[in-house]
Amino acid sequence: RLGKLKDTKKTRLSEAYSEVVWEIWLPKDKSKKSFAPDRFKQVLGEMNSLFAPTAANDAKDLLIYFIEQMHTELNQTEETNTNLVMPDNMNPMNHQEVLECFIREFTKKYKSVFSNYCYGSNVSITFCNGCRISKYSYQCFSFIIFPLLEAKKNVFTSGRLHPMFYNTYVLNIEDCFLYNQKLEFFTGENQMYCNVCQASKDSSMQTRISAAPLVLILILNRGRGNLDFKEPFTFWEIIDLTNYVEFPQPDNKYFLSGVVSHMGDSGPSGHFIAFCRMSPNSKYYCYNDSLVNESSFDEINRRGTPYILCGTFSSGLTSYFFCLKS
Repeated sequence: RLGKLKDTKKTRLSEAYSEVVWEIWLPKDKSKKSFAPDRFKQVLGEMNSLFAPTAANDAKDLLIYFIEQMHTELNQTEETNTNLVMPDNMNPMNHQEVLECFIREFTKKYKSVFSNYCYGSNVSITFCNGCRISKYSYQCFSFIIFPLLEAKKNVFTSGRLHPMFYNTYVLNIEDCFLYNQKLEFFTGENQMYCNVCQASKDSSMQTRISAAPLVLILILNRGRGNLDFKEPFTFWEIIDLTNYVEFPQPDNKYFLSGVVSHMGDSGPSGHFIAFCRMSPNSKYYCYNDSLVNESSFDEINRRGTPYILCGTFSSGLTSYFFCLKS
């Protein structure tokens, strides 16, 4: 793909990263046990001073910038108008049809290896208490952020558990999905404007996953400093989205394929390590700078503070979002 691009100045990060991938899978020197991506880091720092070689980097910021920049460089469409326009003759009550149209329109303007694998869509369902009509709107996402502190508070403010258990309760991944998809109410000064009623009305809104991506990226936001919330967090080797997808598929499961963990008291003074595996039945490996060792799920839970989780669709290349785009 890079060979077909004319302006190499617009694909600097892609070219540098392609060298990393090439060196990992087809190394020039097979006797080397590790590879230092010096040029990739140099290019990254030149493009964004936040990731300069001497700067303290945050794994979340790096991942978000990397995905968005790579998608921009490798986007194969030449569309300049990025507004998603729905046909006038579409029935707004046929939500499945609206979703499919949204994804087709998205594909016309965004088409890269990163949008194919990392992009899914959310649906925001707004219910007006005046006209009693639900309105659906769709947005794409490449990652999901879980605010852990707010999610833990929600476990108790929602009445699921008595506040006396707050200090001993260990937050888990299902608590975070429930918090992100909780029903929000807009009343009084916060009323939402309804196009049907032509006035501001009491309303409620809930956001759910409408089409899941092939690769699910979950960022655990641990406070204002991102890593202030150092409490334990429970997650499993299988991430099941069945209860959190608006249009469930026969199989909504992801296997845990990667974890980025933080070691240290704070982000600036700490160190990030990564765990990865290629398939549900393969072994985990721990990547700690130039040290690569065989690992296990138990070690992931013991070592460091989980910060980013990555899940890969268990059924292969058959996610709903991917199929509709194809």
